[in-house]
Amino acid sequence: MTTKTLWQGWWGVGSLVFGTPFALVSNLLAYRKLRQLQPAVPVHGRRQVPLGKPILRRPPAYVALIPLIWAAVVLAHVVTSAL
Repeated sequence: MTTKTLWQGWWGVGSLVFGTPFALVSNLLAYRKLRQLQPAVPVHGRRQVPLGKPILRRPPAYVALIPLIWAAVVLAHVVTSAL
């Protein structure tokens, strides 16, 4: 879900400011708690679900750079216009 949030969560004004950053921080905190747990023990007769690719190895995660670069450009323009 973090990859989906990085890919789709930035495209509204409200989500750019409020929703997405809070969702990403919440996911990060939950991930840190999960990393502290003991490794899973396989249950006899059940197949373990594969974890999948890490987030930074999934191309949609890099789409998040577009709104971040846009926000940096807007902030730079506001700061230089104020001078």
